[in-house]
Amino acid sequence: MKNKLKEKLQTLPESPGCYIYRDKNGDILYIGKSKKFKKNV
Repeated sequence: MKNKLKEKLQTLPESPGCYIYRDKNGDILYIGKSKKFKKNV
């Protein structure tokens, strides 16, 4: 599981973007935006 997560994190863009953190049930925990997407996720 950790290796899959590391692979996904490496492919994130450096450009601006929005992101949503969800819990295991799919409920939204946090919605954010970032000028450097990869840094904040």
